[in-house]
Order: sequence, then structure tokens, then C-alpha cells
Amino acid sequence: MSRTIGTITLLAVALMSCVQQRISPVSGSSRTLLDSAARARAEREVIDAEHEWVRVTLKGDADAFASFLADDYVELNSSGRFVDKATWTNGIRTGGTRYDTVELHDLHVRFPRSDVAVVTGAFTQTGVSGGKDNSHAGVYVNTWVRIGGHWQVVSSGFVRPPSPPKP
Repeated sequence: MSRTIGTITLLAVALMSCVQQRISPVSGSSRTLLDSAARARAEREVIDAEHEWVRVTLKGDADAFASFLADDYVELNSSGRFVDKATWTNGIRTGGTRYDTVELHDLHVRFPRSDVAVVTGAFTQTGVSGGKDNSHAGVYVNTWVRIGGHWQVVSSGFVRPPSPPKP
């Protein structure tokens, strides 16, 4: 229970940091907020990238999967463990991590800077990781950064909903 609370707290702090930056961005073109047309275009690009990342993951295409992750990517998974790009990509490549279905819903995109997008949403998935069933649902946050003209994920955090208390 405390690990779930700690994970939720970590995600809340990250989101609050983004909100704070949005209220008072530092000057400079990469740190300014987007006008409505640019925001709509960037939001569509990021949502499309989210769905394309899922599509290549379901295919088991490790090279395409890795292309969505920044080199210094880090994930905080729903088990409370940190996973880097090489580890997750290797799992996809070897088949040790396999996804049969992944559905994303309730996606919201925020832009604390014009080159940074924070996506929050919910997911359901079925699959296997490390020889164990990895089917569950939860909520997540992905932080995308525009690098070299395209969006890449620099960090992710996943949280499973807490189990209801036993009577």
C-alpha cells in the first residue's frame, strides 16, 4: 500500500511541476506555450505517437519500439521498479516481454513547454513479462520531448488501481 501511495505521490509531484512551469514559463522559444493551432497540431502528433508506439509494441518490433524512447528513458513500472530503455527493448526483442492487447483511453495532453508534452491516461493490457502474466489495468503518465524533430518518451510511470480493502 505504501509503495502505491509513494508512486502516486511521485506522479503527482511530476504533474505539479509541469503545471507550475506552465503558469510561469521561462522565456525562450522552446519554453513558451503553444498558440491554439500549434497546440492542437502538437497534441495530435503526440496522441498519434502514443498509439503508434502501442501498435509496434503489439507487433513485437523491438527496433521500432526503441525508436520511440529517448536514450536516457526511464520507466517506473506498476511493480515499483525502474526500467531503462535497453532493458525494456531487450524484453521486447527476446519475447520475454510480450503484449497481446493494449488499449489506451481517457488521454489528456499538457504542454508545460512547446517541446515537452505530458500525457496522462488509462490503459488495459494483456501479455507476459518475465514468464509471468502481465495483464492488468491502470493509469499512466508519459513525458514526451521533441528531439531531432520528432517526439520521444523520456519517462513513464504506471500505477495499478489499489485493491479494495478486504472485509
